[in-house]
Amino acid sequence: MAGREALHRLVDALPEQDLPTAARVLEALSRTADAIRRAQATAPPAEDARTIARILSPRLVHPGQVADFAKEVLEIRPDAAV
Repeated sequence: MAGREALHRLVDALPEQDLPTAARVLEALSRTADAIRRAQATAPPAEDARTIARILSPRLVHPGQVADFAKEVLEIRPDAAV
């Protein structure tokens, strides 16, 4: 982890013409970090921290429709092992 002294050394080693770019990058990083902290502070608590998304499978209204979704294998390749 880089400390302030290491960061100061990096900035001091930059050519003069790169300083405006370095300043913009550091300002953007600061704004992003502030936005993340605000979002975390104001986000409602999760019901279950492990739940990120729920993926549901579709349900057929008429079970007879299952034949419409049959798959046909056209070619079996030796590199298609799953």
